[in-house]
Amino acid sequence: MIEEPTVARAYTECYVAFIDILGFRKKVEESLLVPSTLNDLVKALEIKPPAQVTTVANPEGDGNWEWWRLQIRAFSDSIVIFLPSKTQRLSLIFYTARYLYDRMLELGLCVRGAITIGDMYWDKSWDPPRGGGSIAGEARADNRKPTITLGPGMINAYELESKRAKFPRILVSDELYQHIETFQPKLYPLMKFGTAGRKLTEFIREDIDGLYFFDFLHYDIDRDENSQHVREKNEYGKVNVRWVRDKGGIHGGIMKHVENLLHEGLVEKELSEEIRDKYRWLKSYVTSVLEKQ
Repeated sequence: MIEEPTVARAYTECYVAFIDILGFRKKVEESLLVPSTLNDLVKALEIKPPAQVTTVANPEGDGNWEWWRLQIRAFSDSIVIFLPSKTQRLSLIFYTARYLYDRMLELGLCVRGAITIGDMYWDKSWDPPRGGGSIAGEARADNRKPTITLGPGMINAYELESKRAKFPRILVSDELYQHIETFQPKLYPLMKFGTAGRKLTEFIREDIDGLYFFDFLHYDIDRDENSQHVREKNEYGKVNVRWVRDKGGIHGGIMKHVENLLHEGLVEKELSEEIRDKYRWLKSYVTSVLEKQ
């Protein structure tokens, strides 16, 4: 028997989000009776960020670039999202968490989670090809790549979510908040326009219990997956493409989903006091969002 050579492995510091979908089991049970519910759940979990591949200059200063692909792992009601911190693309993690929360709200569900910074196992085979390689071809080969998800970063995010989040909020660890204040990561794609002078900390609040949480209903967050390109011909027959963005309408639509969720939840008489507290927190948060608009 030929022994395989031992490969030296090390952790990579990453931004890590652990997301738990509340009420997911009931929705899965519903999918047995309503086939369309299964389609809705699968579609909501097929997360496609606008910039899943990112690059960063090689620290050696040789003119080369390092390429990284955002990792998303969905297992039933739990989702883990992570990306090396050297990319400084923390906003991509926030964007993806926001996208997932929006899709769950459309299904009448909430999420609870935590985002932190910590060590994760990162397999180099996840990185997209360099130079002239085909990213599309590489993506088709993803099923042959390891999908190992482990590291103290994920454990820390999970413990923050399970032990301290309590309400339908996505906490931001103290360590990550300090990292944001120090390095000021770019806002794209969480906010795509008018970012001059804006900071990521504007989208993080401190709750009454002293914990930081992601202000996922902030009006200035871009939700462009609901926007569209419109092709129009001018008087000379030239086709122009216009990007149509109804920011107020999109935000209002999400707020309507939250209001519907609150209405159905708070009138339910058989809720435990613990679950009722979750709805009360969400109602208080929504009220504060409306007051700030």
